Amino acid sequence: MTDSITLDLDQVVNIKTVNAIKEKLDEVLKQEKDVLLLGGSVEQVDTAGLQLLAAFNERLKCTGHHMRWDESSEEVQQVASLLGLEKAVSLQ
Repeated sequence: MTDSITLDLDQVVNIKTVNAIKEKLDEVLKQEKDVLLLGGSVEQVDTAGLQLLAAFNERLKCTGHHMRWDESSEEVQQVASLLGLEKAVSLQ
């Protein structure tokens, strides 16, 4: 990923924070670059948070760009696995 944007996720990625995160993701999407996620500090994540990231990943793919994780917390990995969203959020 040569031309990319690094996005550091907050400690909480859930239904209470998705609107604020979506605004950030929309701004990133406008830049038309690959995205590198830093999610090592995420302590709480829920279905809404992962669905938002999955939708963002799909929108990003439609522009010919990709999302990948530089870091993902155990919480992100466990919840994504439980929900079957590993591929949708590019953890696999």
